[in-house]
Amino acid sequence: MTREEIIGLAREAGFLVPTLFASVSLWVGESEALERFAALVTAEVDKKWAKGEAKIRIPTVTMEQEFSKFHRLGYKAGATAEREACAQICDEEARLFGVTDDVCASRIRARGNT
Repeated sequence: MTREEIIGLAREAGFLVPTLFASVSLWVGESEALERFAALVTAEVDKKWAKGEAKIRIPTVTMEQEFSKFHRLGYKAGATAEREACAQICDEEARLFGVTDDVCASRIRARGNT
């Protein structure tokens, strides 16, 4: 089923998108609407199976794998920011003491390239 078909069935079941939250993906409905929506989706899928139009999509990535990927990206971004903040402190200290070739800052920044 396409996204548009699913949204159409949700509206048909009685779900609403409040105008106050029109820019947010927030659907409001009661438990009966959820039951009607489930029944409509089931009926639509059954029709597609009967016509031979149904397609099964097997997810290639689990939620745990997606979370793990984003966790690693976030950790890496945080480590990079922390490393740069430490290098900037070294740069500032070097300027205060008149050091032109700051080995400390360059070594901290180099850790991100290994």
